[in-house]
Amino acid sequence: MANDKDVERIRYDERARKLLLNSEGISSPSPYGVALEYEAPYHYYKEKISANLDPNHFVLEIGAGTGTFTGFILASGARLCALDISAACLDVLELRFQGQGRFEIRVADMEVLPFADELFDVVTCAGSLSYGDNTLVMEEIHRVLKPGGVFICVDSLDHNLIYRLNRWIHYLTGNRTFSTLQRMPTISLIERYGRRFGSVEVRYFGMVSWLMPVIVFLFGGKFASRLSDWVDGVFGVHKSAFKFVMVATRVRNESPEKSHLDGT
Repeated sequence: MANDKDVERIRYDERARKLLLNSEGISSPSPYGVALEYEAPYHYYKEKISANLDPNHFVLEIGAGTGTFTGFILASGARLCALDISAACLDVLELRFQGQGRFEIRVADMEVLPFADELFDVVTCAGSLSYGDNTLVMEEIHRVLKPGGVFICVDSLDHNLIYRLNRWIHYLTGNRTFSTLQRMPTISLIERYGRRFGSVEVRYFGMVSWLMPVIVFLFGGKFASRLSDWVDGVFGVHKSAFKFVMVATRVRNESPEKSHLDGT
């Protein structure tokens, strides 16, 4: 019987193979892969990548998928290794960015990164933290980063009950696995990154994302996007957020935190 990791790999392999049959889908990926009213965290993620990368850097993108966010990294001129558990996804990524920068692909599990210690200047990740054990992934990212290196990620948060219910519906309808529900990032996990790496900067987005379908229907996507940004800026209630962007800097070498023994 396939485990959750195999199920997700097969799911993404199948999606990628459909793209491989559609040359237009490969050559013209959506800039962010989401509707206008949900783009704010990805704009900010792009800003943080641009601010932290230069052509001298060696970058690891974990959970790279079909390359929705890979172009941001390549635009910096940095050398990139795009990693994913799905070989078919990386085939799409390779076709999309052929000749557009210095990159290589690697099929591997982000829980066991096949790289030497302190190899990368920057590690990035967009929406993939729940596809691996939280502690194993955090420790592997820390291990492969050089001292002073940064981990930049954008992902979903698991505190708002409406968003949590939506994920359970996707699980019950067979569109996601149970382990991804258990591993959704939380503020507690973000705090653990801060303790492990030594420094963490985080910004939260989408307090009222659950209202967006209604607001878009009534007023349009541009108004919905502006309203969402305004609410986030004025109220900033972190546990109501839908997404977050985190920049964790490895500022010191230290022993793995004790919590890696408790399965959290």
